[in-house]
Amino acid sequence: AEVRPTVLGRLRASLDDVLVRDAVLLLVVPCDEDLPDRVVAGDVGADVGDALRALVDPSGGVPPDVETCRAVGGVLARVAAHTTGGRHAPSLTLLAVLAWWSGDGARAAVLLERALEAEPAYRLARLVEEAVVAGMPPGWLARGRV
Repeated sequence: AEVRPTVLGRLRASLDDVLVRDAVLLLVVPCDEDLPDRVVAGDVGADVGDALRALVDPSGGVPPDVETCRAVGGVLARVAAHTTGGRHAPSLTLLAVLAWWSGDGARAAVLLERALEAEPAYRLARLVEEAVVAGMPPGWLARGRV
């Protein structure tokens, strides 16, 4: 479906809010359906940590749902493509997380490099970069290595 440039601009501006950015990430992670909405409302309890374990925990990590990641990633890529003024860090970082979770560390590294060029101190990009540089696989891939 076609997304109008004005909507992409609103999405880009919304991603400046860390809670909204985190809620977008939770849209692709298996979790309670209402968790992203609760996060936007400021409820960042233990449920968020439980959901994020699906990404990183070798004992409970799950592979990404390809269709969901493709849909969310497609919108994020359009947001990034329509972003100007160096405000790319949130969308590129989320794309990097999706790439890393899918097992594509090389693509994640490139996206993180671009995100950090736009905003060198962007905290989530720095955290994900540490995992990528260290060669840390997503939980579902690490399960076979433990």
